[in-house]
Amino acid sequence: MPMGEFDSAPLVSVLIVTYNGYALTRRCIDAVRCNEYPKYEIILVDNGSSDGTVEKVRQEFGDSVKIIALRENLGPSAARNRGMRTASGEFVAFLDNDTVPDSKWLVNGVARMAKDSKIGALQCRLMLNSARNRFDYAGDYLGSCGFLVQRVQTGEENIGQADSEAVIFSAKSAGMLCRRDAFETVGGFDDDYFIFVEETDLALRMWIAGYTALYLPTSVVYHEFGSSRDVLDDRHTRLVRFHGCKNYVCTLTKCLEMRTLVKVLPLHLALWIAFAGWNFFKGEWRSALWIFEGLWWNVVNFRSTITKRRIVQRYRIEPDSKIIAQVGRPNSIRGLIGKARVVDVGGHISHVRKGNVAS
Repeated sequence: MPMGEFDSAPLVSVLIVTYNGYALTRRCIDAVRCNEYPKYEIILVDNGSSDGTVEKVRQEFGDSVKIIALRENLGPSAARNRGMRTASGEFVAFLDNDTVPDSKWLVNGVARMAKDSKIGALQCRLMLNSARNRFDYAGDYLGSCGFLVQRVQTGEENIGQADSEAVIFSAKSAGMLCRRDAFETVGGFDDDYFIFVEETDLALRMWIAGYTALYLPTSVVYHEFGSSRDVLDDRHTRLVRFHGCKNYVCTLTKCLEMRTLVKVLPLHLALWIAFAGWNFFKGEWRSALWIFEGLWWNVVNFRSTITKRRIVQRYRIEPDSKIIAQVGRPNSIRGLIGKARVVDVGGHISHVRKGNVAS
């Protein structure tokens, strides 16, 4: 965005959700304050931290950071929705608290979104902070079996394979810009998604409502990877297995048109059962039970999901066929085997980061 346009630049709400991890949060806020875009506000939503994050941020940054202190950990979806109630920006930039945005991250991101009112979400070039020539995320596609297909694998070296902007299916909220009116049109994040797949669900609803998603390589955010799984002991496995399965199935059920749903959902469910069987075969019976718990949640909450489905289909503009034609890709056998083997069968996140468990 040329300097002469700054006077008319739209306000951006930078929304950071945190759960403990003050040092990471402070570094993130410092980086946001050093960015070159002039019209922004910083909103910190604290998910009930026990390490004094709220008090320390108030002492360090004063009124320059709006703080919403929640009494308990509601998860990232509900926390972001709470933050949006306070946000005043035409655009909102979502960051995880363990990110370090580049100084031109907002300048380039907002300038691109301002050129096309149909862009509902923008994926920043998300790179690993510990190895800045390697990718964390560069967007994804909607797989034929209902699972995501990453454009670039996490940890892959940057050799120019994602140097051009591209239309994608969904973005990762560790570094994502959204158009406020698109966010509000689809009702924001689903509060029932405590963690995992919430961005996938949001993106699919935006596509349905007539918006698109874009990957922009010139908007760069650096992201920590796997700072310490040990803060949760074994809970991270349950978080991924249960919430990943639960949320994937719920998203497909409430969003897809019936003719698409009857093709995709049976195979999707069969794969989850196969994943559970694989874990049971390996002796990881708890992982198998958590997957079945996620499937059972969808049975128990079927009526609620159907109510949400009616709302989604009511604002539908684009048919599934058009969406799939643009951002659909086949799920490969190799990719599905990989999902069965590693912790990430749940969605975007293949790790749980210290101080960012529910942000």
